[in-house]
Amino acid sequence: TKDIDQVKSSLENRGVDVIGPIDMERENKKGHQLSWRLLYIANPDYRVKPPFFIEWDNSKKQNLAQIHNFNLSSFEIKEVIITSTQRET
Repeated sequence: TKDIDQVKSSLENRGVDVIGPIDMERENKKGHQLSWRLLYIANPDYRVKPPFFIEWDNSKKQNLAQIHNFNLSSFEIKEVIITSTQRET
């Protein structure tokens, strides 16, 4: 997302409990500092991991430049299979 504070506000206005945003950072193998903010959906049922939202400090253009050499020329997801021993959850 480009505006994690707006996402937080939107979720809270819909009655969704959230955790964050939390400022995070690390240094990659090449010594470059990476930073981002994370927003989690607070879920008391820890058997199911809800989605999270991320806002990178870099612009989209900077991020794309960093991963340019890793881009696949062709990629398609044909199927997603989810299995569970706790179907109701």
